[in-house]
Amino acid sequence: MGKAGSRWALPELTVLAASSRDYRRQGRRHEKITDWARQAVMLLRSSLPHRPLALVGDN
Repeated sequence: MGKAGSRWALPELTVLAASSRDYRRQGRRHEKITDWARQAVMLLRSSLPHRPLALVGDN
């Protein structure tokens, strides 16, 4: 903990996902937001294998 006795949290990774409308415009298959989130969690877990992770999401 810091000098003030509080914990700090800084963003490690931000994932911006396109909407289904954007995918249709591009002629691509829509990727679900849960798929993006799972990939981000797996990336974090592989880079920080022994650290506890607190995940926060918003839609």
